[in-house]
Amino acid sequence: MEEIRQKRRARSSAKGNLTRKVNEIKGLSDDPDKVHEKCQELRSLLSEFQSKHEEYVCLLEDEDKEEAEDYFAAVNDNIETFLEGKIVSTDSHEVIPSVSPHDSVSQISARSSQSSLKVSRGKMLAAELKAEAEAIKQRHLLDMEELKLRQRREQLEINTKLAIAEARQDALTDEGSEVSSVESQVVSREDEGSCKGDSDSVASRKKGLNQSTPDQQGTSAPPVVSGNRDASVLEIIAEGHKNQRRLLEAIQLPTGEVMKFDGDPLQYWIFKRAFDNTVDSSMLDDSAKLTRLLHYCVGKAKGVIQGCSVMEPSKGYRTAKRLLQDRFGEKHIIAEAWVNKIVGGSSISPQDNSALREFADDLKSCKETLNAMGYTAEINTQTTLLKIAERLPYYLRSRWVRRAREIRKKGGKVPNIEDLTEFVDDAAEEANDPVYGRLYKLGEKREHRKTGSAKVTKPWSNSLFSRALACPTSMP
Repeated sequence: MEEIRQKRRARSSAKGNLTRKVNEIKGLSDDPDKVHEKCQELRSLLSEFQSKHEEYVCLLEDEDKEEAEDYFAAVNDNIETFLEGKIVSTDSHEVIPSVSPHDSVSQISARSSQSSLKVSRGKMLAAELKAEAEAIKQRHLLDMEELKLRQRREQLEINTKLAIAEARQDALTDEGSEVSSVESQVVSREDEGSCKGDSDSVASRKKGLNQSTPDQQGTSAPPVVSGNRDASVLEIIAEGHKNQRRLLEAIQLPTGEVMKFDGDPLQYWIFKRAFDNTVDSSMLDDSAKLTRLLHYCVGKAKGVIQGCSVMEPSKGYRTAKRLLQDRFGEKHIIAEAWVNKIVGGSSISPQDNSALREFADDLKSCKETLNAMGYTAEINTQTTLLKIAERLPYYLRSRWVRRAREIRKKGGKVPNIEDLTEFVDDAAEEANDPVYGRLYKLGEKREHRKTGSAKVTKPWSNSLFSRALACPTSMP
């Protein structure tokens, strides 16, 4: 929709240029040379307006294109009518020389020659403008035919895709009916085998259980073999049916766009999985895969693998993936990037609830990522936890000190990243509650005024807060 609005504004701007040029021509004198020059400029603006119109129409739905075409035809007809009127007025304009009683015959003849020359020049310019007008009209007709042909081609492609999808659906339906038919045949054969087995058992009882011959034993074996063969056929058909369903679903799914990777270690695995699922797992050759990898990498990441483009394609593609893994995908690099993101940054304002929610989400993502990689020790130190807590609003710092004291007192252990993450997430949920979040904020303000802390810019000094949080024993 945004692109359609931009194209429409561009067309409107081109239409405004046409209107201004028409007004400019109307204010000119009857000088044929000047009129001809401005008419040429008007025709150039008309061509520009047509190109902007075609770009806009290509983005519209079929029901909206007719109205747009009517608008263009009206503007085009108005401009052509105006140009033809200027041509006629220029062609019919004649300069009548004024004759004075004191003029000589030679002076009168000279003036007559000049006026005749101007009239001839005006007629010539009028003829040129008429020829150009006819050529532009023919070109407009050709452009309209090309636009209609392009629209028909696009409609044909859509109809072809729909026909292919319907044909595949019909094939899957027919295959399902064949599977049902085979299953019914297998069931009937199993019933026949069971009936035959029952008749054999009745005959053996009449002759005696100990008098069974090898021929009788052999007659019971074929049904078992036939049943196994039918079961394997059913499995093959079912597997083929499942593969066709996967292929049809993959075709119907929208095309996934791969994100650009700029060298941020926090985004490496997201980019790698998206690239592997869309490009690396495809049937493209290594040269095409390397080209796409270079296209999706920007900044530092592209600088790392730029030299792989001159290598042999297969070697260059393998080398590029290895360089990205070594530079941005190693576990210790990702762990260090997460710790720097969580620890670094300024303190969160008490009124900025959205920033608190974002910080809680980043903290959870950091914890889960480091747990998955086995690098929780990088962030589980008391010094790191203290730096994280110092980023919280001042009213949450005091609450965290109480929570840390309870953890040490009741659990007999020091707080860890799990405890701090849970605490920050709960605080973010309270502050961003859609119903009672406002009451929560008002309560914090009233408590702030009651304690008189509004007169103090920093209710906690860094040294006092650090000692209170890092102390292994309970607070006094």
